Amino acid sequence: MELHGLENASGRTLLAEEQDRRDSLRDRIGELNAFDETLFGIIAEGFTPASVKPLLRQFSINDAMLCLKSRWLRRLGETVAAGPLADWKIAADRTELHPDLSAWIADAMSHLDHHCTAVGPRPPERTTLAADPTAGDLAAMIDPEMEEMVPAALTWGAWLAEQAMYDQVSTLDGKRPPPQTVQEFILQEGAYHPDVNDGVRVNIAPLQKAGILVADVLAARDVEKAIADRVSWRDDERRWCREGKLPKPGWWE
Repeated sequence: MELHGLENASGRTLLAEEQDRRDSLRDRIGELNAFDETLFGIIAEGFTPASVKPLLRQFSINDAMLCLKSRWLRRLGETVAAGPLADWKIAADRTELHPDLSAWIADAMSHLDHHCTAVGPRPPERTTLAADPTAGDLAAMIDPEMEEMVPAALTWGAWLAEQAMYDQVSTLDGKRPPPQTVQEFILQEGAYHPDVNDGVRVNIAPLQKAGILVADVLAARDVEKAIADRVSWRDDERRWCREGKLPKPGWWE
């Protein structure tokens, strides 16, 4: 407001001290605007420096593949539960091998999706893909191995291709809608959402990289490594959730 008044001084000539004040305010406002742009960049992409984006793209493909395999295995478990499971449990009881054998079989069928990392094809390497894959692309990679796992599921390839690439495990907090594409996944994971569990080293790295700290806290060579570590940790936790080893990602409430 002060600068506006000085720049619109009703046509009168500014005094020397007023001109100095006007120039000083212009410099400060320019500095604040530049700082605002820097903060916006940190908020939007603080955890995705250029060196980390290829790694994050690979992890986004990994999670999409596991999500689709989990969906397929979950459907298989539901099909078994509605079909031959009752006969399997009776046969298990008749063996008299163990009184809990039939319960173990039922439990295994209800958690088939936890084996998503052990069955089916591995996620494709990002370097082999000219463009980001869709659910249909990944389903086409899973489809050829369905016959080996269970012949009756051969007709599920088209169904799998129509499924969403990501589910709630892939979300930022378990409440927001999951990403729909690889690029949405990268944008979500690259935004500056600090987590106390990651420690000061990781959470301060984007701020130091942007140059907004009074003094460096981390060794220069460790800044981008800290961000890359965060990306790897989150990929591990999502995989452990899909394997049933964790109830939810640690960064959720």
